[in-house]
Amino acid sequence: MSVAADKLARPIEVFKTYETEWTKLDGLQHDKELMAMSAADFNPLDQAANAAKKKACCIIQPTERVCSDLPGTCATGAPPLTNMGDLKGKLEGALADMQAADKALAAKKPKPAAPAAPAAPAAPAGSAAGSAKK
Repeated sequence: MSVAADKLARPIEVFKTYETEWTKLDGLQHDKELMAMSAADFNPLDQAANAAKKKACCIIQPTERVCSDLPGTCATGAPPLTNMGDLKGKLEGALADMQAADKALAAKKPKPAAPAAPAAPAAPAGSAAGSAKK
């Protein structure tokens, strides 16, 4: 039974990765800071992200609305996937594209400003610094 579970666990893991990557990529595409970039900077990254999402979506659920809402169409007439290994192999390639698009968008996200260093505490009145004035 453990052999069967192992054979299913690896392909299922790729689905989890797909869902995670989709969520991350979608979040970056709708990030207000990134969307505030110039269209010349943002649009190519957004188009690459949509293309990567479309590629993966068309492998898993080509007839679903979420895929048809993305620009382009899913290829028709492609031979059906015959087993989980085929699906896993094709999806891994699409996931690599999603991860590359995620990395490109994340690299453009402004970094938060570093917190200012705390000011040095004032010396108490009875300390050596305070008594030097006497």
